[in-house]
Amino acid sequence: MEERGGRSVLQFERQHAQQREEIHERGTLSRWFAGDVSPLPPIQVHTRLSSVVMGGLDDVRRTLLALPDTEEVPGRNGHTYFRTSGTIFTWVTEDEREAMVKAMRAEQTALVAEAPEIYAPGYSSGRFGWVIVQLAKVPADELDELLNEAWHLTHRPPRRRPSP
Repeated sequence: MEERGGRSVLQFERQHAQQREEIHERGTLSRWFAGDVSPLPPIQVHTRLSSVVMGGLDDVRRTLLALPDTEEVPGRNGHTYFRTSGTIFTWVTEDEREAMVKAMRAEQTALVAEAPEIYAPGYSSGRFGWVIVQLAKVPADELDELLNEAWHLTHRPPRRRPSP
C-alpha cells in the first residue's frame, strides 16, 4: 500500500476529509490554509440548493458582483475576468463552459481528487493552485463557496489613512 509521511493513503485521505469538514463548519478555509484561524467576516452571497447546478457567466457574475470591491473586466480571447484589490481571482472562458478560480494548492488537490469530472488542476503559482471548474456540472453551493474563498484569498481591505 502506498504511504505518505508514514501513513497509508487511506489514513491520509480520512484525516484530510475530517479536517476539511471541520474547517468548512467553521467557515475559515482560506485563513486556515494561510495559518490564521480567525473567523472570516460574513458575506451575503447568492446561494441555491446543492442539487441545482450553475449555468454560466450570468450565475458567476451574480455571485461575484455581490461581493465588495469586485469588478468585471473584459479580457483577452473573449474571457471575462473578475478582480478585487487590483488582482484577478476568477475568470470565465468565452464559451462560458469553464471558470478558472483561485484556490490554495491543498484545496486544488482535494477538489480534483473528489470530483475529477467537475474540477481539473489549473496552473500553480506560489501558494496558490488555480482550479478549472466545469460550470454545467458543479453544484451551485459548491461554486458559491469556491468563489467566496477565492475572493477572500485576494481581497485586501482599503488602507485607512491616519488622521492628522
